[in-house]
Amino acid sequence: MFAGDLRGSGNTVWFVYRPDLTAKLTGCLLPASGTLAGHCLPGDPYRLTWSLKGNTLLRTDLYAGWPNAQWVDKPWQKIS
Repeated sequence: MFAGDLRGSGNTVWFVYRPDLTAKLTGCLLPASGTLAGHCLPGDPYRLTWSLKGNTLLRTDLYAGWPNAQWVDKPWQKIS
C-alpha cells in the first residue's frame, strides 16, 4: 500500500508518496527501504491525467516511472 498527496490542477495530478503516512496507516517501519524487512517500500511520484464520462472517472496518461506497473485501487474521492 502507498499513501500520499495529490497535487495538480485541471485534469492532471501528481501522486506524491509519503512514507510517513504509509507507516501510520500500515505499521511499516521507516526509513523506507526496498531491502529491509518490515520497512515501508520506497515510492516515486507519478502523473495521472483524468476525465469524466458521466459519473465514471477515466484515467489516462498514467506515468509510474517503471515498466509493467500493476495498479489495484479503490475509487478516488474528491475531498476538497
